[in-house]
Amino acid sequence: MQSPSLLILDEPTSVLTPQEAERLFATLERLRGEGKAILYISHRLEEVKRLCDRATILRRGRVVGTADRARKARARSPR
Repeated sequence: MQSPSLLILDEPTSVLTPQEAERLFATLERLRGEGKAILYISHRLEEVKRLCDRATILRRGRVVGTADRARKARARSPR
């Protein structure tokens, strides 16, 4: 890799062992901490929740929902 600013991953864990998936997650978390953008496509909700700050849910090619971790945290904090 030549230090891309955006990584696009489509179902990257579908053929990985749990140990390999853990290594991938550790690498992605490190890259996110370095400011890299990651477009992570998955049907596995636990992976999305672990890795993503924002998520867009598609069904049959249409947006049916979105989730934003920062917005949710702001909504829960007392004012």
